[in-house]
Amino acid sequence: MTVVERLVAYVAFGGSSCPRCGDTSTVVHECCRCGTSVDAHVERCPRCASVDIARYEI
Repeated sequence: MTVVERLVAYVAFGGSSCPRCGDTSTVVHECCRCGTSVDAHVERCPRCASVDIARYEI
């Protein structure tokens, strides 16, 4: 799911929360190397195996 798709889903459904920790803030996590959107608790990108994960608060 891309950053834009996540943002649209958040706005359309009034927000979402992390199923693991219950956090309700709007935060996007994305691989710095390839741009793949990842879940908050991912340590490595599933696409390119990079450990450089960026966190953006929207």
